[in-house]
Amino acid sequence: MIAHMTWSASSALPMRRQRGRCGFPVRSCLAPFQHNEARALVSIELKHLRYAEVVERCGSFRKAADLLALKQSNLSRRVRYLEEQLGVALFERTNAGVKPTAAGRNFVNGVRRILTELQIVVDGAKAVGRGEAGYLTIGFYTSLSAGNLRSTLLDYARRFPQVHISAVEEERSRLCTGLRSGTIDIAVVTGEPAAQGGSSMALWSERILIALPETHRLAAKDVLTWADLKRERFVVSTRDPGPEIEAILIAKLVTPGESLDKP
Repeated sequence: MIAHMTWSASSALPMRRQRGRCGFPVRSCLAPFQHNEARALVSIELKHLRYAEVVERCGSFRKAADLLALKQSNLSRRVRYLEEQLGVALFERTNAGVKPTAAGRNFVNGVRRILTELQIVVDGAKAVGRGEAGYLTIGFYTSLSAGNLRSTLLDYARRFPQVHISAVEEERSRLCTGLRSGTIDIAVVTGEPAAQGGSSMALWSERILIALPETHRLAAKDVLTWADLKRERFVVSTRDPGPEIEAILIAKLVTPGESLDKP
């Protein structure tokens, strides 16, 4: 019996959304504008925030320019532009270097929080894109809840602890419906899946075990062949994966044109 994994073509692995806000463009809250109107949005780019943070950290336009691979004059001009946009001085410039004003210190502290959060959002997006973080919903048959599937899921959870895995036990038809609706990302089923608009791959193969009465003529044999089971009567479940097993038995034991003897 072959276990297959199938997933929707529209699914992304991991699969689900993460949100982050960096608040751009930012609103000046350091000083009022000169006009008798509500504060307006200012034009500040992310690079301006980085420039201010590096200048404050280095305490020097020259050192900051070297670190940013910019000309000192260009960096000084861009920081001045930022101050003009905010309407407040961020740095006191002296021959010994620069030091932040009270407003500048407050501004840079806020910038560091923004840059830290932005980096977390960027790293999270990259991790989701690589399938290393996010949410994954897996559907499977009850009969597959142990063995290879269990060990595979445990290994995946160990390798990718940032992926939150949800498991759903359903019949085959409902698993396929879940794939189409997007409520399930991956379905693990037996036999050949009929995924519409999706993809599938074989995961592993399993032996089929047969239970026999102690008095049955084949009970003493350790291994049975398909030929041994010819003309035998089988009891299989009407629920999944019973129909799949029945299809396998018919394929293996019934010759073309021969009718299947059902009770």
